Amino acid sequence: MAFQPRRCHRHGTIAAAFAILLWLVAAMPAVAHSELVSSSPAAGSTVTAALGMTIVLSFSETLKSGSKAEIVGPDGATVGTATIDARDDTKLSWASAAALMSGSWTIRWTSIATDGDVLRGTIPFTIAPGSAVPSASPAASASPATSLPPADTPVTGAGVVVPVIAALLVIVILAFGLLRRRRPAA
Repeated sequence: MAFQPRRCHRHGTIAAAFAILLWLVAAMPAVAHSELVSSSPAAGSTVTAALGMTIVLSFSETLKSGSKAEIVGPDGATVGTATIDARDDTKLSWASAAALMSGSWTIRWTSIATDGDVLRGTIPFTIAPGSAVPSASPAASASPATSLPPADTPVTGAGVVVPVIAALLVIVILAFGLLRRRRPAA
């Protein structure tokens, strides 16, 4: 059988297309993330200083042991650490026993998904002087929980779908072109 450059070229093109597809699939990050869905207090909100303030962070998936949120005061000191809620393992919660001083506060959170994926972010909020008691309950909250974009997150599902669809489209176009060339002239 004689050497057929056209057939060799076709096989090389198909092999290259599959290699690109495998590379894209292997380079994709895991799409399971425990992303921050809401928080109380909300990012950028101002709440009134009080005894018994409750901080609750809600995530999109079950949290793994090691997930936490540090509550950092205006002086830079950590006053408490929110841990996984015993009643709902998609939430981190913490309640202060003492009054919190007024000023700019930060919640530094770390979520660990069941697949080991780690996300981190911060939620700044302000405590103003006053006497009302903020609550984690949406109906009675001084600052209701709001939907937040996740902070410092890696590529998620939408960032993975586009390259996969593009790669599949390239493969279909290449296969169509190769099959069209293969038909003998009538």
